[in-house]
Amino acid sequence: AGKADAVIRADTPVYLSGHYLLTTGDRHTGLVLTDTVSGKSTVICTERGVGCYAFVSADNRFVCYKTFQRLPAGVLQKSMLFDIAKGESVPLNDWSPLAGIPSVAPDGRIACTTGNRLLVTDQGFRLLHEFDLGHHVDLVTISADGERIALNDGKEQIVVLTLSTGSRQVVSKGDGNCFGPQFAPGGERLLFCD
Repeated sequence: AGKADAVIRADTPVYLSGHYLLTTGDRHTGLVLTDTVSGKSTVICTERGVGCYAFVSADNRFVCYKTFQRLPAGVLQKSMLFDIAKGESVPLNDWSPLAGIPSVAPDGRIACTTGNRLLVTDQGFRLLHEFDLGHHVDLVTISADGERIALNDGKEQIVVLTLSTGSRQVVSKGDGNCFGPQFAPGGERLLFCD
Protein backbone atom coordinates (compact mmCIF):
# COMPACT_ATOMS: atom_id res chain seq x y z
CA ALA A 1 0.00 0.00 0.00
CA GLY A 2 1.13 3.53 -0.67
CA LYS A 3 3.48 2.37 -3.43
CA ALA A 4 4.68 5.46 -5.28
CA ASP A 5 6.32 3.44 -8.05
CA ALA A 6 3.29 1.29 -8.96
CA VAL A 7 1.76 2.09 -12.33
CA ILE A 8 -1.98 1.83 -12.80
CA ARG A 9 -4.38 3.75 -14.95
CA ALA A 10 -6.81 5.25 -12.45
CA ASP A 11 -8.64 7.94 -14.36
CA THR A 12 -12.22 7.42 -13.16
CA PRO A 13 -13.19 9.67 -10.23
CA VAL A 14 -14.73 7.72 -7.36
CA TYR A 15 -14.93 10.24 -4.57
CA LEU A 16 -14.04 13.87 -3.80
CA SER A 17 -13.69 15.02 -0.19
CA GLY A 18 -12.13 18.29 0.86
CA HIS A 19 -9.00 18.50 -1.27
CA TYR A 20 -8.68 14.72 -1.82
CA LEU A 21 -9.65 13.07 -5.09
CA LEU A 22 -9.99 9.28 -5.13
CA THR A 23 -9.76 7.61 -8.54
CA THR A 24 -9.91 4.07 -9.88
CA GLY A 25 -9.43 2.40 -13.25
CA ASP A 26 -11.30 0.02 -15.56
CA ARG A 27 -13.30 -2.62 -13.63
CA HIS A 28 -12.63 -0.64 -10.42
CA THR A 29 -8.96 -1.64 -10.63
CA GLY A 30 -6.70 0.09 -8.14
CA LEU A 31 -7.15 3.15 -5.96
CA VAL A 32 -5.16 6.36 -6.26
CA LEU A 33 -5.51 9.21 -3.77
CA THR A 34 -4.55 12.67 -5.04
CA ASP A 35 -4.11 15.71 -2.86
CA THR A 36 -5.49 18.40 -5.19
CA VAL A 37 -3.59 21.16 -3.35
CA SER A 38 -0.09 19.64 -3.43
CA GLY A 39 -0.66 17.50 -6.52
CA LYS A 40 0.84 14.47 -4.74
CA SER A 41 -0.70 11.14 -5.77
CA THR A 42 -0.46 7.92 -3.76
CA VAL A 43 -1.28 4.48 -5.10
CA ILE A 44 -3.21 2.81 -2.29
CA CYS A 45 -3.56 -0.57 -3.99
CA THR A 46 -3.63 -2.11 -7.45
CA GLU A 47 -6.12 -4.99 -7.16
CA ARG A 48 -9.19 -5.31 -9.39
CA GLY A 49 -12.48 -4.40 -7.69
CA VAL A 50 -11.12 -2.20 -4.89
CA GLY A 51 -12.50 1.03 -6.35
CA CYS A 52 -16.12 -0.07 -6.09
CA TYR A 53 -17.81 1.97 -3.32
CA ALA A 54 -14.48 3.18 -1.87
CA PHE A 55 -14.63 6.62 -0.26
CA VAL A 56 -12.76 9.14 1.91
CA SER A 57 -14.00 9.39 5.52
CA ALA A 58 -15.83 12.60 6.46
CA ASP A 59 -12.89 13.74 8.60
CA ASN A 60 -10.46 13.21 5.66
CA ARG A 61 -8.33 10.81 7.75
CA PHE A 62 -9.01 7.53 5.96
CA VAL A 63 -9.83 5.96 2.64
CA CYS A 64 -12.40 3.23 3.34
CA TYR A 65 -12.33 0.25 0.98
CA LYS A 66 -12.03 -3.50 0.75
CA THR A 67 -9.44 -5.56 -1.01
CA PHE A 68 -9.48 -8.98 -2.65
CA GLN A 69 -7.28 -12.05 -2.75
CA ARG A 70 -7.98 -14.19 -5.79
CA LEU A 71 -7.21 -17.88 -5.26
CA PRO A 72 -7.88 -20.95 -7.42
CA ALA A 73 -10.62 -21.96 -4.96
CA GLY A 74 -12.32 -18.54 -4.93
CA VAL A 75 -12.02 -14.96 -3.77
CA LEU A 76 -11.34 -13.75 -0.24
CA GLN A 77 -12.03 -10.21 1.00
CA LYS A 78 -10.65 -7.90 3.69
CA SER A 79 -12.04 -4.59 5.03
CA MET A 80 -9.36 -1.89 4.91
CA LEU A 81 -8.60 1.66 6.01
CA PHE A 82 -5.86 3.67 4.34
CA ASP A 83 -4.49 6.11 6.93
CA ILE A 84 -3.85 9.24 4.82
CA ALA A 85 -1.46 10.90 7.29
CA LYS A 86 0.67 7.78 7.77
CA GLY A 87 0.40 6.62 4.16
CA GLU A 88 -0.38 3.03 5.11
CA SER A 89 -3.26 0.58 4.91
CA VAL A 90 -4.70 -1.01 8.04
CA PRO A 91 -6.61 -4.31 7.77
CA LEU A 92 -9.74 -4.54 9.94
CA ASN A 93 -10.29 -8.28 9.66
CA ASP A 94 -8.66 -11.48 8.46
CA TRP A 95 -9.25 -12.75 4.93
CA SER A 96 -12.88 -13.87 4.68
CA PRO A 97 -15.26 -15.04 1.94
CA LEU A 98 -17.25 -11.82 2.57
CA ALA A 99 -16.20 -8.46 4.00
CA GLY A 100 -17.72 -4.99 3.77
CA ILE A 101 -16.57 -1.43 3.20
CA PRO A 102 -15.83 0.17 6.60
CA SER A 103 -17.27 3.44 7.89
CA VAL A 104 -15.60 5.83 10.37
CA ALA A 105 -17.37 8.17 12.84
CA PRO A 106 -15.79 11.54 13.72
CA ASP A 107 -14.82 10.19 17.17
CA GLY A 108 -12.84 7.39 15.52
CA ARG A 109 -15.29 4.51 15.99
CA ILE A 110 -15.20 2.14 13.04
CA ALA A 111 -17.97 -0.11 11.70
CA CYS A 112 -17.40 -2.94 9.23
CA THR A 113 -18.75 -6.37 8.37
CA THR A 114 -17.10 -9.75 8.14
CA GLY A 115 -19.36 -12.52 6.90
CA ASN A 116 -22.72 -12.03 8.62
CA ARG A 117 -21.23 -10.09 11.56
CA LEU A 118 -21.21 -6.35 12.16
CA LEU A 119 -18.16 -5.22 14.15
CA VAL A 120 -17.74 -1.82 15.80
CA THR A 121 -14.36 -0.84 17.24
CA ASP A 122 -12.86 2.21 18.86
CA GLN A 123 -10.07 4.14 17.13
CA GLY A 124 -7.54 1.76 18.72
CA PHE A 125 -9.34 -1.15 16.98
CA ARG A 126 -10.67 -2.61 20.26
CA LEU A 127 -14.02 -4.35 19.77
CA LEU A 128 -16.94 -2.41 21.28
CA HIS A 129 -19.96 -4.15 19.71
CA GLU A 130 -20.61 -7.24 17.65
CA PHE A 131 -23.92 -8.25 16.08
CA ASP A 132 -24.93 -11.29 14.04
CA LEU A 133 -26.97 -9.77 11.21
CA GLY A 134 -28.14 -13.11 9.78
CA HIS A 135 -26.91 -12.09 6.32
CA HIS A 136 -23.96 -10.26 4.76
CA VAL A 137 -24.06 -6.48 4.31
CA ASP A 138 -21.46 -4.80 2.13
CA LEU A 139 -22.20 -1.12 2.87
CA VAL A 140 -22.74 0.16 6.41
CA THR A 141 -22.53 3.70 7.74
CA ILE A 142 -21.98 4.85 11.30
CA SER A 143 -23.68 8.01 12.55
CA ALA A 144 -21.70 11.12 13.52
CA ASP A 145 -22.30 10.39 17.22
CA GLY A 146 -21.16 6.79 16.75
CA GLU A 147 -24.36 5.45 18.30
CA ARG A 148 -26.25 4.15 15.25
CA ILE A 149 -25.50 2.09 12.17
CA ALA A 150 -27.53 2.22 8.95
CA LEU A 151 -27.48 -0.89 6.77
CA ASN A 152 -29.58 -3.28 4.68
CA ASP A 153 -31.71 -5.97 6.25
CA GLY A 154 -32.28 -9.37 4.66
CA LYS A 155 -35.18 -7.95 2.59
CA GLU A 156 -33.00 -5.16 1.11
CA GLN A 157 -34.65 -2.47 3.21
CA ILE A 158 -32.64 0.15 5.12
CA VAL A 159 -32.49 -0.41 8.85
CA VAL A 160 -31.05 1.80 11.59
CA LEU A 161 -29.49 -0.25 14.39
CA THR A 162 -28.99 1.42 17.79
CA LEU A 163 -25.72 0.11 19.19
CA SER A 164 -26.56 0.52 22.90
CA THR A 165 -29.73 -1.57 22.70
CA GLY A 166 -29.37 -3.62 19.51
CA SER A 167 -32.83 -2.42 18.42
CA ARG A 168 -33.48 -2.12 14.69
CA GLN A 169 -35.89 0.20 12.92
CA VAL A 170 -36.78 -0.14 9.23
CA VAL A 171 -36.68 3.36 7.69
CA SER A 172 -37.23 2.61 3.99
CA LYS A 173 -40.63 1.89 2.51
CA GLY A 174 -39.72 0.43 -0.86
CA ASP A 175 -40.04 -2.96 -2.45
CA GLY A 176 -36.43 -3.82 -1.63
CA ASN A 177 -33.24 -3.07 -3.53
CA CYS A 178 -32.39 -0.18 -1.20
CA PHE A 179 -28.66 0.35 -0.65
CA GLY A 180 -25.84 2.78 0.13
CA PRO A 181 -27.12 4.47 3.31
CA GLN A 182 -25.27 7.62 4.43
CA PHE A 183 -26.05 9.76 7.47
CA ALA A 184 -26.10 13.54 7.03
CA PRO A 185 -23.23 15.19 8.95
CA GLY A 186 -25.49 16.01 11.92
CA GLY A 187 -26.94 12.50 11.91
CA GLU A 188 -30.57 13.64 11.83
CA ARG A 189 -31.19 12.56 8.22
CA LEU A 190 -30.34 9.51 6.19
CA LEU A 191 -29.75 9.29 2.44
CA PHE A 192 -29.96 6.00 0.53
CA CYS A 193 -30.72 4.67 -2.94
CA ASP A 194 -34.09 3.04 -3.57
